[in-house]
Amino acid sequence: MRPILDSLLEYLEGSPTAAHTGSISADILDKGGFARLEPGDHWKTVPGGRYYTMYSRSTLAAFILGGSPPSESGFRIIGAHTDAPGLFLKSEPYFYKEGLATLGIEVYGGPLLTTWFDRDLGLAGKAVGTDGTVALYSIREPILRIPSPAIHLNREVNRKGFRANPETEIHPVFSTVDEYPALRSLVAGAAGMKPEEMAFFSGELVSLEKPVLAGINREFLVASRIDDVASCHAALQALVRV
Repeated sequence: MRPILDSLLEYLEGSPTAAHTGSISADILDKGGFARLEPGDHWKTVPGGRYYTMYSRSTLAAFILGGSPPSESGFRIIGAHTDAPGLFLKSEPYFYKEGLATLGIEVYGGPLLTTWFDRDLGLAGKAVGTDGTVALYSIREPILRIPSPAIHLNREVNRKGFRANPETEIHPVFSTVDEYPALRSLVAGAAGMKPEEMAFFSGELVSLEKPVLAGINREFLVASRIDDVASCHAALQALVRV
């Protein structure tokens, strides 16, 4: 059981975004003897063959052919989604006000907004080069933080609950000066590009807390993006272990 758990922890750690989940999944399939098929090609397959195809960086399908037609032998299907609720950067995210350089975010899915406050945050996503190439990046450093108001500015929070407007009150802070060019350079470097080679980038806020087994007996798996990345991992393990 422990090898499976170690594999799941590594998989969760390597999946800060849906695109990263797709990439690490493809690596697992490659190592598991699956041949990659391109969506636009004419596929040549053989009975018993192991194949996968990627329709985007975050969407893939893998399959193992049986020895007889599905109409005779039947088939089994398992599905899971690679995305998870979170906070995404807006297309024009930079926002500088009252001495703070911040970023505008969009809420994706149904995340628990209060859990994003007062914690170390990194950034991960895709960078697009001026030549059209796309590269994944992941900055695992505490470059962002969403600070919550001090208690004397929100005295009713413990009685009425914490509420935050994503448009006006959830702006991750990354500097006290106008440093958007520096942030852009940091993203380009993480994507393996020079700043002048990067046309634009997308990003998702990433918690820097690593997936762990918690509790006195290590019986609890604690991780962000566990829904539904854990199911992606289970599906992959079922395929590669056949």
